[in-house]
Amino acid sequence: MQGSSIQQNLAHLESWGEAAAMSAWDQYISEMQKHFDYLANWTPGYPLALGDVGVINHGIFRRITSLEQLGVNFDVREDSTPETQKYASARGVSVAFKGAGRMPVAGSVLTEAEAGFTVDFSSKHATLYEAIGCTTPSIADLLSIGEQILRLYKSAQWNRSWVTISELVNCESATILISNSSNSKLELSAKGNISSPTISIADAKAELGVAMSRDMQTAILAQKGLRPLYRAVSIDDYLNNRPGPRSLAENLQKISLADLLAPDCI
Repeated sequence: MQGSSIQQNLAHLESWGEAAAMSAWDQYISEMQKHFDYLANWTPGYPLALGDVGVINHGIFRRITSLEQLGVNFDVREDSTPETQKYASARGVSVAFKGAGRMPVAGSVLTEAEAGFTVDFSSKHATLYEAIGCTTPSIADLLSIGEQILRLYKSAQWNRSWVTISELVNCESATILISNSSNSKLELSAKGNISSPTISIADAKAELGVAMSRDMQTAILAQKGLRPLYRAVSIDDYLNNRPGPRSLAENLQKISLADLLAPDCI
């Protein structure tokens, strides 16, 4: 494998075609990496843990084993400062909040008594991402685990295609919406006791329900316990003496399962 910058990775991904021609997850993963400099977990509910070892194929991480199972020890650097993460595709996303007791806009299915959100999309595969209560624990000493991984590699117990989850975004709850066309729309009613326009569309306390949905590709609504973003390191980061985020484009081309799953050596 050859290292490449995030900009090169994204250019490689986008060379597959225009955004509208890409799959929804290709577009989502690309936009998340551009905006947050993190890789996107697809689907966001796929279980990830620090120290998981796996492969990234077509931008999607799949677990094979873990550092613990391979006898590699590491400490965790905890994050005690929760934050809110927000992102919307630069073109094609409009969000409006309606408070309880306010008249709905023309064409809305929400009643005057209901609070809720209206989300309009004007481009295919446009994304709305919002996550609250986000913390990002990480492996404390990447150089230490790198030395242990290199020993495994030299003894034919590590495959050069494997990567290790080194940072992981945990969120209290998150909403992720992806349109399926340039005419997608979603109206959400909020059963929780809310009235402020500052309420987050990702807040589980809003008890969001779908009042109307038109041509949506993905609608994850205020789901608790998601781990939507991560960073990973590969052995090449250590061979090149520069631990850093795992690149996306290196695994866009399909790799055979035999090559991916079997350990190898120098």
